[in-house]
Amino acid sequence: MNIDSITNILNNFTFDILQQMGVSSNQLYLWSAPIDLIKDYQYYLNMNETKLASNIFYNCTRPWFGRFCHYRFDSSTSFDEIVLSTIGKNYDKIENDTCYNHIKCDRGGGMNFCLDWREICDGSIDCLNGLDEANCSQLEENQCDENQFRCQNGFQCIPKMFVADDVFDADCLDRSDEKHKTYKFPTERCPTNPAFRCEESLCQLKEDFREWPCGDGSCVSGYYRCQNGRDKRLRLAMIKASSVSLSEVCIQALNCMQEILPTYEYNEECQRICSSQHCLNVAVKEHCPPLFDFTIGFTSIGRLHFIYYNQFPNVSEILSFSPDFICMETDRQCTHHQILSINGSLCWNRSVLNLHHSYKNWLYLLRQIQLIITDQCLSSEEIQCSKILYHCINSTKCISKHRILDGIRDCRLGDDEECSLHNSDLYPCPNENDEQIFDNDRFENRLTFSAICDGYYSLTHINATDETECELWQCNNTYTHCDGFWTCLNGLDEVNCPSSHCLLPLEHECVSLTTFKLTCLHISRVNDNIDDCVGGTDERQLCQTQYPLSNQYLFRCANTSICISKHEICNQRPNCPLNDDENFCSNDFNKTSIGCSINIHEFSKEKKFLCTFGEGKVPRFEPSLRLDNLPIFPIPTLFIRQKPMLNFPKTTTLRHVSLSKSSPVNLYCNRGIPVRIRTLDDKHYECLCPPAYYGDTCQFQNERVSLTLGIRAPSNWRIVFSLILTLVTDDEQQSINSEKQIDYLAFRDCNASFDLYLLYASRPKDVAKNYSIKIDAFIKQHTSTVYYASWHYPIPFIFLPVNRMSLLIFIPLTRATSLQQCSLSCIHGQCYRYVNTNNLFCRCNAGWSGAKCNIKYECDCSLDSTCVGVYNNQSICVCPLNKFGPHCLLTRPVCQINSCFNGGICVAANVHIAENGFICICPDGFFGQRCEQIATRIEITFDHEMSIPSNLLLHLVTAISKNHPKRVTFLTNIPVYETSAIVFVSIPFHIVFAQIEENYFLIAIQTTSNETAFLSTKVQPSYQCLSMSIFFNETIMKLPLIRRIKYYHVPCVQQKNLACFYDMTFICICDLYHRSNCFKFNHSLSHDCKGINYCENDAQCLQDDSECPSTSACVCTECHYGSRCQFSSNSTGISLDIILGSHIRPNVSFRKQTFIIKISLIVNIVMFVVGIISGLLCVLTFQGKTPREIGCGYYLYASSITSLMTMTLFVIKFWLLLLSQMTVISNRKFLSLECIIIDFLLRTCLSTDNWLNACVAIQRLLSVILI
Repeated sequence: MNIDSITNILNNFTFDILQQMGVSSNQLYLWSAPIDLIKDYQYYLNMNETKLASNIFYNCTRPWFGRFCHYRFDSSTSFDEIVLSTIGKNYDKIENDTCYNHIKCDRGGGMNFCLDWREICDGSIDCLNGLDEANCSQLEENQCDENQFRCQNGFQCIPKMFVADDVFDADCLDRSDEKHKTYKFPTERCPTNPAFRCEESLCQLKEDFREWPCGDGSCVSGYYRCQNGRDKRLRLAMIKASSVSLSEVCIQALNCMQEILPTYEYNEECQRICSSQHCLNVAVKEHCPPLFDFTIGFTSIGRLHFIYYNQFPNVSEILSFSPDFICMETDRQCTHHQILSINGSLCWNRSVLNLHHSYKNWLYLLRQIQLIITDQCLSSEEIQCSKILYHCINSTKCISKHRILDGIRDCRLGDDEECSLHNSDLYPCPNENDEQIFDNDRFENRLTFSAICDGYYSLTHINATDETECELWQCNNTYTHCDGFWTCLNGLDEVNCPSSHCLLPLEHECVSLTTFKLTCLHISRVNDNIDDCVGGTDERQLCQTQYPLSNQYLFRCANTSICISKHEICNQRPNCPLNDDENFCSNDFNKTSIGCSINIHEFSKEKKFLCTFGEGKVPRFEPSLRLDNLPIFPIPTLFIRQKPMLNFPKTTTLRHVSLSKSSPVNLYCNRGIPVRIRTLDDKHYECLCPPAYYGDTCQFQNERVSLTLGIRAPSNWRIVFSLILTLVTDDEQQSINSEKQIDYLAFRDCNASFDLYLLYASRPKDVAKNYSIKIDAFIKQHTSTVYYASWHYPIPFIFLPVNRMSLLIFIPLTRATSLQQCSLSCIHGQCYRYVNTNNLFCRCNAGWSGAKCNIKYECDCSLDSTCVGVYNNQSICVCPLNKFGPHCLLTRPVCQINSCFNGGICVAANVHIAENGFICICPDGFFGQRCEQIATRIEITFDHEMSIPSNLLLHLVTAISKNHPKRVTFLTNIPVYETSAIVFVSIPFHIVFAQIEENYFLIAIQTTSNETAFLSTKVQPSYQCLSMSIFFNETIMKLPLIRRIKYYHVPCVQQKNLACFYDMTFICICDLYHRSNCFKFNHSLSHDCKGINYCENDAQCLQDDSECPSTSACVCTECHYGSRCQFSSNSTGISLDIILGSHIRPNVSFRKQTFIIKISLIVNIVMFVVGIISGLLCVLTFQGKTPREIGCGYYLYASSITSLMTMTLFVIKFWLLLLSQMTVISNRKFLSLECIIIDFLLRTCLSTDNWLNACVAIQRLLSVILI
């Protein structure tokens, strides 16, 4: 291509000119130059490489892009919009389907129709040679670990934590991990959605029949059809390959009647035969013989013949009728249900094969017949089921024992679902007790405090409902007051409401029976069995009882028990015997307001009241916590959090370019995107294919590993990890087939799952080799990277075209260290151990690869990055935080432009997750987009009657509208020298509980979320939450929850000073009117940090949030302390760590240390000075010959030397303890080495000194005895 002749280049510059102009690589980045060119330019600037000086940067005019400005899209919108507007929009241009072409499939009869990868190992043999089902029996023998869930397809094992976590993004290819969800992902959206969830999915097994794949992520069954027409093209191929000896008119009539060629409307060809669908059977009877062979279809063991009697019924819809006989040309011996043999063909009657008379879809019928015949005509002796499989009765099929009693018929006769196969280790058959336990659990999960005794029957339990035994219930409570529905029989909960027109208290609105005017009625005249108001609005109990689930039938006819709908009043037709539903309407008739129509603004106030009374409430489960009438305490401080005015840089929005209308794209790219290539006629296109496809038009399906990776970190939420994922061969070379990189920040990506494609280096892949996924984790710092850990996962079932894997890795607390003793020979590397296995591996130095690190390559990474291997002849580089690009030569501009306040760390956004350009990692005490907001400081003191605990659990409860309240838990340790606790909170909250051991204390209630930056409160015995068992006897406590909860207003009524109480399900607060307000509170949360308890000595691990934690802490058992409870005071001796360790404040300067530490330092200095002087004098004294004339002199001389050493080591020990606890010294290797060496030498010196003193004593004793 002649670059100079192209007019889509604004201008061009050589690297030399760019340097003279002072252009930086960041500017090229902002100008949307290609990354490879920016990398070359930065390398030129760094190394002054003269051979790159003549390289040219072409500044493209919009919308052209590329190194030579030779690409453009036909739309000026964003790439996401281009993808969504392109995929699935040009189905009329499809000529060939996407194919998996690495298996040469002969479907029989010369049929030219390729395989979709989803048809491989789907249980149905589609190829005559059976290659699509080769080796698939291995899948049934697959076994999963205890912590894994076995997908219905059998060959996938996913972490149990991934089950039922996201109905849209299933981890099993067949979506069986989300099958119990009430909402199912609509696969019919997949033709226009190129998402990972669509491309990586199999068709599900429904009603003993697996859905048929359309090749675009959607599946069809029954009468549904593929949007892309794949099913139609299969039918055409089948018809073309068939040789039916019938007249053309007969074949056409059968095609129309059987709907072999699907039509969304009755097409013209069928209309030429018959004017309507109802007479197609007549056309078949006229043009087809009485008995005919209508054969369309092949199986892997022979050609099928479908024999029909010409006796089709006259039906009003198009159906595919089953053949009366099915015959097959085969040399196999089919012994089951064989009834006759005709001309060497084996034939079955439709009835003995349990076929229905008709089906909605021809392909469904054909596939059902193929499955049955294939199952019957392979000799049972040819297949020997292994011991871990179950052999279906009268079948050649072997299934995993995990499929027994799983609710799905896998065997044709359904024998795998018979309870006679009961196996307690697998799926137990249900019984009444199981159902009762299940119902109890489900019931308690649905039970909410607001649904109790609210006038609607919402829940039913054994011999009880939520509306029975309500005598002790406060009908006028927080959840029923002024909700528009009379929960109290006299409507006490609906008086004095803002919507009422009554000015006096304790009055209800009422339409008078005598004047038909809207008046007010005192509550004393309500519910007295005397009608005072039109429609019985003062006597509502009867209608509410008759229609407990509706608020429409509340108008009661006078002196009757008839309740009519509000739409029947004022409709000019009497619906009540006394016509009282029409009497009050005499002045309100007009055509637009008949009945309770939508024109309510035209109603009189009387009619408006009668049309709307009782409407305020509908049957509901209200899980939310309401804060009305709760006592607010402590009184908030007047220090209101100020929201700083931030000057965020304005985001530059790319302007939309008006493109001239060009000829429509004449290239269909299947699941890819067409891109225009600059040529002389400007009409040439190429396809950009997604990873799952390749080819000129993205027509071929790629062999691949589709990976979903979940990452969990028990701590280190503010550390940025870079994970390098590589698909490697399991041989000496360990060649990298593909690689991906992920930046993971725990507090941002806590529940994120990363969907990735890993492709093989060759097509097809080398099935003689084994492959694995290797994951290497690095810590990204500002100027360097540090290796952290590695994982290794082998790829199972290499014969599958797509290996779908879901992995969950846990980042360990400490980084891996190299092993000194290793059975491997790591020539240019170090020996490590994988986190998830006990296997050893060699981690190679930069520039070396292979299993033994003996294969050399050229590392091109920058000096501040880490080189981890080579892929496609390019180094794989791990960049520090502020660098990016293939060789980490480029500096990220986003964190240079944007800065974080208050010591926050700027991190560029993860392209897999965030939309914003950067994120700030805030230090404790700050939060916000740029750490600009101060966290709420909660200071907690203790009543003088209480002893101060060593630690305190804080439960912060946040009320969320129309949802369950959210609870977050913090642990704060209280040093022995402190009398209060301080916690910084950056989340909104309304209620705070303090937990000391097993006791709860209510310490704060705010009706609005924390707007103050400071909150001071006190833990007081008067605000302790008491156990429910204190108020009720054993009989009441043993009642089911639905009956027991009816008593929960009693404690607040009987004890006016009670603050709160709790049971095993709820925690309740007494409001200002001595009514209970309860919400669910889980007292039995497992404190093991999601199964990764890094605390030691049986301590509990506590996280502030069960879903997305930001802090964790260890609750130590008695006699243990330390950040991980790693230190023990329960030992035979007393160490310096035990005496002083708990008194040293971490992250605090010496000036702010406790008085005990300061005194200890003074004592230590005095001891050191006195000890050194005394030791030196002793050495000088016993150095002479005279003192050493006897043995004691030598002993005392040696003792003086050990005393000097002891004192010196003691001082070193003291300072190391002080500096390490203050976190001045944090190097773990140094501290571990110091702990081993200093403690050993100190104890050795002390023991040696004691032995020397003992020797002196022994010699003196002997001297006394002998003299």
